[in-house]
Amino acid sequence: MESPISQKGNPVIRSFSPKLKMPTAYLPPESGRISVNAPGHSYGPVMRPYHIMHFITGGEGCLEIGGKRFRLGKGDVFYLPEDEICYYYASRVTPWSYSWCAFCGRKAADFQYQFSSLSPDRYILRGIDTDRFAAVIQKAADLQGTDTASYYYANSILLEVFAMFSQLFPAARPQMNSLTEHARFLLDLKYAEKLQIQEIAREMGIHPNYLSQIFHDAYGISPKKYVMQLKLSKAARMLSSTALPVSAISASLGFEDQLSFSRYFRRHMGCAPTEYRKRQRG
Repeated sequence: MESPISQKGNPVIRSFSPKLKMPTAYLPPESGRISVNAPGHSYGPVMRPYHIMHFITGGEGCLEIGGKRFRLGKGDVFYLPEDEICYYYASRVTPWSYSWCAFCGRKAADFQYQFSSLSPDRYILRGIDTDRFAAVIQKAADLQGTDTASYYYANSILLEVFAMFSQLFPAARPQMNSLTEHARFLLDLKYAEKLQIQEIAREMGIHPNYLSQIFHDAYGISPKKYVMQLKLSKAARMLSSTALPVSAISASLGFEDQLSFSRYFRRHMGCAPTEYRKRQRG
């Protein structure tokens, strides 16, 4: 049966990821084996600090996640993102069997984004040759040791799984900075709303901390500061090029009232909105 990874974790990930600075992914020792579940066997509700994929090779079962319930069977793949509560259980009549792999690290969220873009429900893909994937993951069952070679070999197995997905769905291959470009698009689109980075990350299917990290790496600025500068830029443009009242500009940028906008503008621009307008018009 599948078991959650304890705090001791996988010695491969503990010993080698920080040292090599390549936390791409990992496969725990339990990965690769076909789990044959007893009738009605359940797991959860549980929330894990890593990602996990299940490839159903026979039987049936159900998954409950994100407020939805899915009936699943052979040929289905279900993806459980890190830090999301889930509950799944085998059919009492025809219990499922599956192969599974778990992973984490910097590249994990990229794959999660790719997977969620393929699935209308974020968590499920159907009509997959799961036996083919299970055969690849099975190689992890023979993986032993905690040396550097084992670390690289574990990653090679997972990367092979990722490559198989890319072959099945070539149009979904992520382009350079696809995550950060999409995040910037959403921020540009929703800057006037009461925006939380957690909401953007949830919509993209990735962790907020990871989103902040890759956004800063790409643009040299945090998402929060980017929105702040965007609002200031738009405010300055409207003040200098339109006759809109300050109250209207304030509302269009998502501020609660004109006073909070004026304080915000003065703090970052050094003068009140009305004074800025006068200066711009000479």
